[in-house]
Amino acid sequence: MGAVNDTGRDVERNFRIDASDTALIIEGGGMRLSYLAAVVEKLVTKGVRFGWVGGVSAGASLAVAYLTSQPGNAYTQFVEVAADKNFAGLVPLVQRKGYFNADFMYSEAPLAAYDAPLDFSRIASHPAALRIPSVRLDTGETVNFGWRDIDSLSDLLDRVRASSSLPLLMHPTVIDGVRYIDGALSASGGVPLDIAQRDGFEKFFVIASHRRGFVRPEQKPTRALRTVLRNEPMIYDLTLKRPPRYNETMREIQALEEAGAAYVVQPTGRLVSSTERNPQRIRQSYRDGEEQATREWPLWREFLTRPR
Repeated sequence: MGAVNDTGRDVERNFRIDASDTALIIEGGGMRLSYLAAVVEKLVTKGVRFGWVGGVSAGASLAVAYLTSQPGNAYTQFVEVAADKNFAGLVPLVQRKGYFNADFMYSEAPLAAYDAPLDFSRIASHPAALRIPSVRLDTGETVNFGWRDIDSLSDLLDRVRASSSLPLLMHPTVIDGVRYIDGALSASGGVPLDIAQRDGFEKFFVIASHRRGFVRPEQKPTRALRTVLRNEPMIYDLTLKRPPRYNETMREIQALEEAGAAYVVQPTGRLVSSTERNPQRIRQSYRDGEEQATREWPLWREFLTRPR
């Protein structure tokens, strides 16, 4: 049985499917999540109430979109906002903000006049527990942020930004004087199954950003990698450790799936790259995700409503 929201807060929402015994786990993957944004939209529109939600890197943004319980939020983040020239690419790179412009993504865009601006009071009143993993750059320790660390929209977005701070593509995020980097380099390899288990959950709905059967290849300690990361030995070490950590977590998830304790949504359609900037391709990626979500929804519903 799952743990309860560690704030004790609740709100009246249009929940129609009680999956409070189930943890929602969302893998990262940059713009590949334009496909998976449609999965989150389906869960929101169908009124699924999970008891726990954890997202890593770009998956943390989808976790927030789920917590709004507002249709359109995931689409806004991964299709509309991503189409803005300030989101990523040459413009922010020339401005020394990194390939992905974290200031725009996590400070300006959430409050902008898009169709679904973020409402912190609504997000924070969701009954699900929240976990956002990131990694301390000084020690390599995985830090799992939760509601106890968050008192405002700024606090929340700082944690999402920390979990999404891709080495080389984005600057580390500083919180209380500590530099944080992407949660994909965390102890689980970027899929927070271990955290959900420690929080007491035994049933899992996993949104993965790679096709079924994907195995992350070994990261060899090449001279090029050592050169690029010569001033960041911690990132170098964590980069080498990520593939075996990720593959071990996915093997465990597969075993849980075979035992009936997990349902894994993995893309079946065409995926864009993690750094995709073409708006047409991103919109098509979302539409492909919509088609899969519609097709598979009966299977999801059967799993979510089945007693553990």
